[in-house]
Amino acid sequence: MRSLRPSGSLIASLILLGSSGCHSMQRDRSGLISWNESYIEQRVVRSLSPPAKYGETVADYNDPNSILRYVLDELAGTLAVIYPSERYFYYRFPLGERFISGNIRFSNVEHGEISVGYFDEYNQHDFNVGTYVDGSDGVSIDFDDAAGMISLEFEGKISRFQLDRRAFEQPNFDLFKGERHISGLLDESGYFLHLMYWPSDRALYYVLNDTKALPEILHRAVTPRGHEVWFGEDSRFCFYKHPRSGRMILVGVATRNIQENNWFDGPFDQVPPYLPIGDIIRTAYPYVEDAGGIDDHGNFLKRDGTRIAISPYQKYTSGTELLVYLDTAIRDDKDSPLVWTQATYEYKKDWRAPGTGSERPPSHSLDRSATWPPNHFGRISRSWKEDHQQAASVQREPNSPPAQ
Repeated sequence: MRSLRPSGSLIASLILLGSSGCHSMQRDRSGLISWNESYIEQRVVRSLSPPAKYGETVADYNDPNSILRYVLDELAGTLAVIYPSERYFYYRFPLGERFISGNIRFSNVEHGEISVGYFDEYNQHDFNVGTYVDGSDGVSIDFDDAAGMISLEFEGKISRFQLDRRAFEQPNFDLFKGERHISGLLDESGYFLHLMYWPSDRALYYVLNDTKALPEILHRAVTPRGHEVWFGEDSRFCFYKHPRSGRMILVGVATRNIQENNWFDGPFDQVPPYLPIGDIIRTAYPYVEDAGGIDDHGNFLKRDGTRIAISPYQKYTSGTELLVYLDTAIRDDKDSPLVWTQATYEYKKDWRAPGTGSERPPSHSLDRSATWPPNHFGRISRSWKEDHQQAASVQREPNSPPAQ
């Protein structure tokens, strides 16, 4: 069995900041922080420093100001680097009977706004959010777009954050005729990826940026029909290797990681915030119109703070079962993205809610298949949620219109 190993220099001494999961970071000689490498080499992490005295209350869970104050105090004197490309600065620390996971969200920093969101890892429904606007409540936000530098003044103390922009480059591979490059991105897992679009199949997909160092070891596997795939040792991301182009396409993310909302839950939440992708999203995901529409950047107009999730990969529980599925989905005879666009198919891509759909958000879990336009390609239907009404589905022809 072959493996691909991460490359690049690894330097010791680290600081942990995470949210959906833990992100090990270390300071390099330049004074900036390099991310995720020491975790791969040593598996050594530590959380934000514990209170000075046993039992000391360091923050109030019900007060976002208190949480923000604690995190910024921990960062005092450092230049904090925001690595993920959707501009979330993650943190994670114990607080009494809770374990806090959260982030400082800088997605709207151009407009003088940040937010703080966090939850208890052992009760994720217990969630708090605080929003801060430049010039109010003792907050001052200064953003130097050219330098990617943010100065945040809170309660008289200034913290500095640097946006990591290494992901925003053109792909080093040739594009197929008609194919579009949407953006590069850096996922919280440490993977650099390219978000691509294939108009003829209304398909979005992620391709590995292989000019960057891998964040983990990849292990090779082969499907029963001989397709080459690679699994991340820790992330369990699954990449299909296209033999003609050499591209590595993300085709699988482990369901367990999605359920745990950890740092390996897939790149759907790290798409850069101000991409002009509204027209592409409306074409690729028609249901967004039934959900009240989106703006030019993919944000829902009637769901405050919610953005379209671009998740074109299979959610799998068993790697062996994923290999069997990929055999049915990967097309051998195509020298175009059509080779993998069924493997990266999303069940929500072709759904329009029954009727006008505008009075409620669409949800497969709330509708029987008899009222669902069943884009049932082969085994796709079987990968839908457990409450999918298969008995109704089998009576419908593929791509048939909704039942009236």
